[in-house]
Amino acid sequence: MSNIRLSATAIQDWLECSRRFLYRYEYGLRPDEDRDSQRIGTTWHNCHEIIRMVPQSKCPTCMHRGEVHYDCYLCDGTGRLPQDMMEAVTRYVNHAYAEVPDNKSREEWEVERIGVLYSFSGYRWYFDNSRFENLASEVWFDNPVVNPITKREMQGVKVVGKTDHILRDKESGLIYIGERKSTSTGIDNMDYWARLEMDVQVTLYMYELRIAQMTGKLRKYGISEDDPLIHGAWYDVWHKPSIKPKALSQKDTAEFLSCGVYCGEKFAVGEDNGAVFVNDDSALTVPGKKGFAIRETPEMFGARLLADICERPEFYFEQREIARDDRQLEEFEQDLCRIVRAIRTYRSGDLWVPNCRSCSSPFWCDFRSLCMNHVPVGPNDVPEGFKKGK
Repeated sequence: MSNIRLSATAIQDWLECSRRFLYRYEYGLRPDEDRDSQRIGTTWHNCHEIIRMVPQSKCPTCMHRGEVHYDCYLCDGTGRLPQDMMEAVTRYVNHAYAEVPDNKSREEWEVERIGVLYSFSGYRWYFDNSRFENLASEVWFDNPVVNPITKREMQGVKVVGKTDHILRDKESGLIYIGERKSTSTGIDNMDYWARLEMDVQVTLYMYELRIAQMTGKLRKYGISEDDPLIHGAWYDVWHKPSIKPKALSQKDTAEFLSCGVYCGEKFAVGEDNGAVFVNDDSALTVPGKKGFAIRETPEMFGARLLADICERPEFYFEQREIARDDRQLEEFEQDLCRIVRAIRTYRSGDLWVPNCRSCSSPFWCDFRSLCMNHVPVGPNDVPEGFKKGK
């Protein structure tokens, strides 16, 4: 029987739809193209990792390569990080969005780039993260599942994962798991936060890292077995912009062309044979009864987005502690064993069935088209639009 590797995502997929679990973790299928949410989330995470680097220190990328590269977005070919790490963040985002993919228009790609970059600027303005000391970043775990009744390891089973950070509250000394998230769901109401009360990832990370602490595996990060156990998870959430570029009214267009100021930001505006240029970018014009209006360029959209962030930052950013008590962790330990036994039963009996309630909630399932079109998929098949991968 092949091994079972359970991550937080794998467990969640198993609980929501066994057919999804089969395709993704048993067969190793992945969509050919990454989801927008996955790409944006990765870029957002990397921005935070870069901003944490020590200014004017040696460039870690060039050091790893063994030579300075002129096109390195971290050091700009100097071999050392800049004094203002936001310069490196900007270069990184520009690098990440340098080439427009086939499934995006130039404007869509530029709007996404500006959405990430301007949101990150707004985040830094809104939050002072001096509360925590960062003890470790990207802490991996790869642990066996232990049956709480027999106290024996379940053979061929591992729980795997990686937490973003381990943090220490400078005032209280309490230790937290730091998790950074991006979401399209509103965070200014209780719905988003209520679901985290039973979130698998939070529980899994608390369970595994407490075990790591009690067994001395966190000593290298300055966390001993005698320290208070990891207290909770600190969630740092970004609500991705929902606004998009819009057309100005004819009145607002005339005012903008006369003064060049839009949402508090100054632009270079020009007209040539009926075409309007904003910072050398051509703006789409919309004819009207008394003249014309223009549609926001990506940079104009960015100015409006930043103004909106300044006006209502709580709509875009939130940080909260997510707690777990001992009873919840004990129940989770038992649930891990139940899940392993269930997966083995499904394997032996070929019991993989789809759950139609999970096709589009809480997100659009990657394998929805296969189930809806009744596409037969075996362990060695790679349907059109998919690939094999981790």
